[in-house]
Amino acid sequence: MIYRLQEYIKSGGIIVGVSAGALMVSPTIGSAQFGDENHVGLDDLSALGLVPFEIMPHWNKWSRYLADLQKYSLSNNVNIYTVCDGEGIIVQGDYVKLYGDIGIIENGVYI
Repeated sequence: MIYRLQEYIKSGGIIVGVSAGALMVSPTIGSAQFGDENHVGLDDLSALGLVPFEIMPHWNKWSRYLADLQKYSLSNNVNIYTVCDGEGIIVQGDYVKLYGDIGIIENGVYI
């Protein structure tokens, strides 16, 4: 199914990810550990990899994890977009458009 979704996107298809669905378009769902517990003991945190960054949804609720996410960003060499409820990101190829006051944690620095 992952291959089909990746091919769908490459051919111009649209996928909308909200909350956990937004996490799924990232390379991993690693940022979910800040806000949600892994009750089922999930070991494989890989996701669809449709965008080259991770997403922290519900930032208005989880912003207290900023320091932890900065460490995570630095140690995993990943950029994290912080998105509050009601905000959004459109990605089309290399084009990225942010809607709202979306922050970026890049190399451990919150921009």
